[in-house]
Amino acid sequence: MNQLTRDVIVLEHGQALPFEVVSPPRKPQWQDTFAYIANPDQFCRINQERYGPIFKTGVFGGTTVFVGSSRAIQMVFNGDSSYTEIGLPPTTMEMFGEYSLFQRPDLHRQRKSALRPAFTGHMLASYLPRIHQVIGHHLQRWDATAPVGLVPAVDAVCFDVLAPLLLGIELKDEAFAGLPIGSKWELKRLYKTFFDGFYGLLKWNTPLTTFGRGQAGTIAPDRIHAGSHPTPSGSGGTIRLNSRFFVDDVSRSAA
Repeated sequence: MNQLTRDVIVLEHGQALPFEVVSPPRKPQWQDTFAYIANPDQFCRINQERYGPIFKTGVFGGTTVFVGSSRAIQMVFNGDSSYTEIGLPPTTMEMFGEYSLFQRPDLHRQRKSALRPAFTGHMLASYLPRIHQVIGHHLQRWDATAPVGLVPAVDAVCFDVLAPLLLGIELKDEAFAGLPIGSKWELKRLYKTFFDGFYGLLKWNTPLTTFGRGQAGTIAPDRIHAGSHPTPSGSGGTIRLNSRFFVDDVSRSAA
């Protein structure tokens, strides 16, 4: 296979580089991971200015090639497993779990079909009133006379919009009555701990590492659905604070 663009050429395994074609510049360095985590934007900008849009790094172990060219990015996302494959850090793959779409490509089509009804035009339109309400509520709390921390502010908006949709629970204290997680803030702390685990540097399952704490966070949601509790819609059933609730609910709607 030879798929050539102005920026990148794809070679068969073991095929020698054609004349005048060079591998990405820069040698991976042991401190790359720390530099990237400390300031991802600065890390990418400095190396792009020095080496161009495609360069090698040692981010997250091994050799990681950063791609900043639009043509090369298009090739990466259009690979369809013919010349690309998913390669994520071991900690990230472990946090996704053995049944994630990254670990089980055979489930991708099935889950994609199950989720499709939730993203039709009609369903997306039905989300808008809630999104507008949540955004308006948060905007009223922002201090117009002082700088606003954009990342935490947007993070708070996204959590309040997505959590009820994905988890099937309203973020009100009464909705948590009788559950091991007693409030919205406790739930948010749990999910932050969980998702921080995806970016752990070492696959050490100990409370001393972000990965270990994230792994501990995967246990708590499984305890929450022990027992019955009415759903916010009043249809009855069990509130399960994990994303499987959303997939199951959409699958039933599509049936």
